[in-house]
Amino acid sequence: MEDAPKRIAFLAKPALAYRLSTKKRNTSCASIVNRPHMPGMELSLPLTLTLLTLFAALTVASGWLGAQPPDLRKENPRLIPWRFIMLLTATVTIFLIIHALTVLGLKTETQARY
Repeated sequence: MEDAPKRIAFLAKPALAYRLSTKKRNTSCASIVNRPHMPGMELSLPLTLTLLTLFAALTVASGWLGAQPPDLRKENPRLIPWRFIMLLTATVTIFLIIHALTVLGLKTETQARY
């Protein structure tokens, strides 16, 4: 039972340190954009272009499959929502195009206004 105050004090220290660190943190836009890099979390250009090709092909394939008229002679309905999959893969493709252009050096920063 004499361990209980030590445990409480030990558990309270990280919470206090967290509260103190969050008060001093600068949350302006500049500090969020310039935050430190996380190693291993970047998409290189070859990986970006590979994913772009894959998602573009999925977009075209799901668009073609979604445009097929339903076959009413079959007993089972179509259970895969190809049009929705096309929309999702097209959205990912657009984001990958923007990322590839950014990796290639296109600057998308806005001018600072004073």
